[in-house]
Amino acid sequence: MAAHSNASRCSLLRNCLTVVIISFIYLVSFASSQSTTPNATGSTDSNTTDAPTTTPPATTQVTTTTTTPAPTQPPSQIPANTDIGTCPCDLTGNACDVNCCCDTDCSADDRLSFSECLPFSYSVDDRLCLQEQVILLENSPYFSNITSDNLFCIYFDNRAQRNFYNNPNLVSTDATFNKYVADYGSFSFQPEASPVPASYPDYYQSGDSIYTVFPTQAQGKLGLPKSLSSTFCADGNPVAYLQDESHDCVRLFSTLATECTSVMALSADTFYQGFRVVTTPALFQRYTPVNDSLRNDTIYLQSLNTAAVDLSGVTDLYNNSFTVPVELDPILCEDPNGVVSPCGVVTPPVPAWDAVSLQCNNAVARVSYRVIHNGTSGIVSVFAQLTLASIPAANQHFVQSFSTSFRGMSEASPPFVRSGNPGYIQGAPLMAGVLNETDAEGNVVQEILLNSNRDEWLTMVRGSANGNCITDSSQGRVSVQFKDDVRSGCFIQISMVNVSANCEMIQQAIINALEGSTAPVYDPATGGYPATNRYVAIFGNSDVKKVGDWTPVLVQNRPPLSAALGSNCFLSLGMHIQVLYAYVGSLVNPQPKIIGISFLYDAPQSVFFRCEGPYCQPGSTLTQRIEISSSVSFIDVSQPAIPYEAERPVFLAKVPYDFFYPFLDSASGRHQGDVTLLVYCFVSVLVGRLYIKL
Repeated sequence: MAAHSNASRCSLLRNCLTVVIISFIYLVSFASSQSTTPNATGSTDSNTTDAPTTTPPATTQVTTTTTTPAPTQPPSQIPANTDIGTCPCDLTGNACDVNCCCDTDCSADDRLSFSECLPFSYSVDDRLCLQEQVILLENSPYFSNITSDNLFCIYFDNRAQRNFYNNPNLVSTDATFNKYVADYGSFSFQPEASPVPASYPDYYQSGDSIYTVFPTQAQGKLGLPKSLSSTFCADGNPVAYLQDESHDCVRLFSTLATECTSVMALSADTFYQGFRVVTTPALFQRYTPVNDSLRNDTIYLQSLNTAAVDLSGVTDLYNNSFTVPVELDPILCEDPNGVVSPCGVVTPPVPAWDAVSLQCNNAVARVSYRVIHNGTSGIVSVFAQLTLASIPAANQHFVQSFSTSFRGMSEASPPFVRSGNPGYIQGAPLMAGVLNETDAEGNVVQEILLNSNRDEWLTMVRGSANGNCITDSSQGRVSVQFKDDVRSGCFIQISMVNVSANCEMIQQAIINALEGSTAPVYDPATGGYPATNRYVAIFGNSDVKKVGDWTPVLVQNRPPLSAALGSNCFLSLGMHIQVLYAYVGSLVNPQPKIIGISFLYDAPQSVFFRCEGPYCQPGSTLTQRIEISSSVSFIDVSQPAIPYEAERPVFLAKVPYDFFYPFLDSASGRHQGDVTLLVYCFVSVLVGRLYIKL
């Protein structure tokens, strides 16, 4: 039987080898016949192919054809089935290209200085090699196990032309060019849209551009400059209806002395004068005269009452009841330290160059549009708040800020923007306020007093333009935003004469800078700080009247105000905000909830005045800057649901008392009888079944 099995296996192996050899011979003969197949012209394949040509469709349009003399010298020949990129890194003629080892202009010494060799040679290997022990059907190009050149390394593509691109002829006719475009691509550009729409809607919708008109009857759009492909301002960006936006961009100057008065983007008049805002786009709805002879450059207003609004009384595109001017809010001024305050003027002054201080005064730093609307009835009024600043001559870059906000007429009170509903949204400011326990009449009514400016709820210290600390929250501190870990710092100035005499004052100034305008003042009578009653909302939509939904701000290690020890002060120079939050609710829709917040002060350290540099001379005013820092970190303490598996139930089987009869002959025997016979019977049955199977 073994001999017969071996003979069968040998016969099977011989048949398999025969099939493989016959298949290999067939593939070779088929590839040879394909490589010598004549083409349509009766010749064999070459390295170039004729360009496709088609007969252009008949047309009645008369075109003018311009002919140019064809060059008499033929193009350079490209060898067929050849890699022509033998040294693509050789880009400099008559000079050695760095790390280009195939560059013939490089000497041996040049190559020694190379840190690497750029790739320049590629090999094409079409063999699909299989293991000798097993033959698998695998068509993936990533399968390769080349061990040796034997029968099991099969050339699955032995036609060289398949591994190289064809070299097409140059295009010299319009018909051939259009044929290529039709087969392989299309135009990469589209015709520009008309600057004037063919039709106008009856009312504004969210995202629509807001139209403006000028005294010359010209039409435009209310602009909101922003940075597009670069950081520089693009003035062509329009305001989007019902979409609050805020953008910062940069103005670049080369000669500020002349550009101060010539650049329109620095003048306040550019953003509120010389145009009116269109309240509804139905103003531009026009009719088409029946008689074409009536067509001219005049803008035809809607004369028939078929539009969304009655335009029968409109005779001028600029002065009518469907356009409103831009009104001014109180004008603000920004000082060199970044502090913003009212300017005290009704009309904004024009930019002016100060040759003494070498700066451009009254330049527009911020523009904030506030639009009041009435739904589909359109815009009711537009207000602009302008912030003016000075640009020093040393600054060639000037950052401008632009924003828009929309408010409906039906809104009785200003809208309140939540930080989440209910869970906090990443990037939204933490809602923080002060607990108030009495009302104006002295009644005990607990309520959280919340600032109307959401960017001033919970803030961190920020430096001004010169790096000094800003203590007032209204002057632009860093807003604490959910899940954004931030570190911020600034400087406090101290002098040699007061470093030891005013330690308490310096520490109080540091606390004021770190905690902001709600920082407590040290009480010498109690030897501590009074409670600030600061609270943070646990959810992004917590109600100020439900104080149970607010968690107190814990303060740890707030330093006491101690006197100096010699010439040194022991000061705490940093405060860190730690926020604990956890996800609650459904696993597929988790909602973040703040469960605790703490202000953690650094341990006091020795601070003394140390003079460095060439200004440490007698008689000079010696000052030194101390850096203080503040940071915030969010800690996830979520406790996901733990799956609980109940204990397996206990199966209590009850059988009749005579269930084992005749092994137990009585009910009493059920408890006291000898069960040996029962065990023997079970063993006998089990052994009998095993013997039968064997």
